[in-house]
Amino acid sequence: MPLHPTHLWVKVLNDNLPSNAVPVGIFFVGRTKHKGETVFGKVYPPHRALYYPWGDQEHRTENYEVLITTPSTRVSWIPPDPSGGIPTGLPTGSFVVGDDCKGSWVISATWPDGETPGKYVRAYNTAFIPYWGKEHKIKIDNYKFLVLHQEPLSSTNADHTIHVVPPFTETAVRLDSLVDALLAPSISTDDRLAAFAAFASTAKHVASGLSRAASDITRLVYKLETEISIINKAEKRANDHLKAIKASLGEWRTKLEALTQEADQKWQEQRDAEEEYRKTEGAWKARREQETPYCQREPYCSILPKFF
Repeated sequence: MPLHPTHLWVKVLNDNLPSNAVPVGIFFVGRTKHKGETVFGKVYPPHRALYYPWGDQEHRTENYEVLITTPSTRVSWIPPDPSGGIPTGLPTGSFVVGDDCKGSWVISATWPDGETPGKYVRAYNTAFIPYWGKEHKIKIDNYKFLVLHQEPLSSTNADHTIHVVPPFTETAVRLDSLVDALLAPSISTDDRLAAFAAFASTAKHVASGLSRAASDITRLVYKLETEISIINKAEKRANDHLKAIKASLGEWRTKLEALTQEADQKWQEQRDAEEEYRKTEGAWKARREQETPYCQREPYCSILPKFF
């Protein structure tokens, strides 16, 4: 029977964690790149970051992907084999989540504060988790591997490879990640072909979504252009009104300057008239004194009676 694709690694957009992200305690399973290597760790939503173990230290990054599963996928945490490695003897359609090429897989460790996701590295045959700034090694009896189970499709819904596709933007961005699920080593040839058909169906769904999104964007662009046109017209009217106000202010400034000059001129004329009046008055007094007999001049006339 054909198998569903099981999971996606999606980049978190706008700090919106997908509802179908795989939880581990208060954390979620995530991954990032460090020096070209894929590293698994814990996503802590309140911090909007992924914490991962590397080189005896706990590292933090905001550039990460979170693991999500399709509705038909079952999630299990399986203990390691007796040597501490990845579990064997899994049923058909089940596989351990990780990077087979690099020899690193997702684990969940039991820690005093609860369950914490981390990584198992085959080269060291050891599991590691990030905690309080350090990389901690985990004992063999304290960690489990993340195993996903692909459930067969029934004949009645064989044409619907994925009942609920993850959010469109995440699917569009990470569609290529489906290849990891489709090429899982435990899938038979027939199931692999069916899985590729599922991939094609998902791609078709994304293309349809892109077409709808393009139509929505076209309508939005038209609406924005209309709004921008209205704003531009209003701005032009405001600018024209502002220019008229500036012109009017310029005219009033010119009139004010003319009135100021006229006032200054009148004031100067008044001062000149007052000065001319004082000069005329002084000359008139001097002439009057000259024409008045000496005995009648002040103050002599006032003192003459004292002598007669």
